[in-house]
Amino acid sequence: MSVILLAVLLNASAPQSTVVQWTGDRVTVRAVNTPLRTLLEDVAQRTGILLSGADRLAGNETVDIRNASLEDALQILLANVNFIVTRENGQFHLRVYSMTGHAPPTGPISIPGLTDQVVTRTGDVVQPQDPADPDDDSAVEEAQELADLELAAQGADSVLNVSEALQSDHTEVRIRALHLLAARSEEPDAITEIVSAFSDEDMNVVLTASDLLASIPGLAALDAIESQLIPENENEVQIAALRTLALRGDVSSIDVVRRTAGEAPPPVRELAQWLLQALEERATAAADRKQTQ
Repeated sequence: MSVILLAVLLNASAPQSTVVQWTGDRVTVRAVNTPLRTLLEDVAQRTGILLSGADRLAGNETVDIRNASLEDALQILLANVNFIVTRENGQFHLRVYSMTGHAPPTGPISIPGLTDQVVTRTGDVVQPQDPADPDDDSAVEEAQELADLELAAQGADSVLNVSEALQSDHTEVRIRALHLLAARSEEPDAITEIVSAFSDEDMNVVLTASDLLASIPGLAALDAIESQLIPENENEVQIAALRTLALRGDVSSIDVVRRTAGEAPPPVRELAQWLLQALEERATAAADRKQTQ
């Protein structure tokens, strides 16, 4: 479908005026001197996307976006924002990390073929549900394992007990275990267990581990991720580690990414080279800003 976008420069000093419409799969956003946060919250409410980090949005916007796809509208509205959009269980989730402006870039780095892979089964449940079909032995077993997992997470040695679920035959159980381990990320063993999921046979489990590790701050998580970028590991494990580093967007990873870009097998090396270029550009921007201060 064609996208009709009309951006008109209006008087930024005019009184605030906002129109946000969502018809079918097309969005219209017309605003004059309106807080960006207000616009994004209105768009999120009308379109049903999840929005987190809205408190990091700053400044006012004057835009005229008409009959655009949601993706194109967000690209315009978030032109000066570090953000990532994922699709989980059929629902878009927009995570805002920071404003760009004249500040050095932060937040996720987008690498085609790497960061554009998203989780399609989240496993992020609060209470396991009974299977719809009680005659489905596999579903009954999965429901029981999820129930047992929730109990294990509440007891002593919860990291050890929860990590055992990573050996389950059920993807949803393994994914749920990763979420529970991430909630205990202050314990080094929890991070180690999450990293071990990089070698899981199900891509949803691998991507979940990558997303969770990208959101865990601190050197312990960073060291655990970087430790997977060794020649002895399978390509898939190294690629999962690179994806996580890209989502973290931390320039302190430049050295290990540079080494990977020079030594890894071709499929890994190419992705590492793209990430290295982006990290070096980010580091240069930060250095230039520091010199001008």
